Amino acid sequence: MIESVEIFGKTVTIKHDAPKGGKDAGECHHLDCIIAVSPKQSIGNQRDTLLHEITHFIDEEMQTKMTERQVRLLSTGLYAVLRGNPALVAFLMES
Repeated sequence: MIESVEIFGKTVTIKHDAPKGGKDAGECHHLDCIIAVSPKQSIGNQRDTLLHEITHFIDEEMQTKMTERQVRLLSTGLYAVLRGNPALVAFLMES
């Protein structure tokens, strides 16, 4: 699993720990630049959770005020598109 990501010039640390409270699959601590992802999930669910929490971080940074449902639907939809289209990912990442 990845250890950090850059979001809008900020290094966000990825912790591979159960989120505080233990109920959620992941959580985003925007001000501390930390995302926690529970390792008790399958790798596919960890990836989906990571993108979900990254979406929360972007939402906070851009002050879009998305609901939890909107974050869940957008991140899961993007994850499905990216996983199903490796040529698209390659195209998007070209310099």
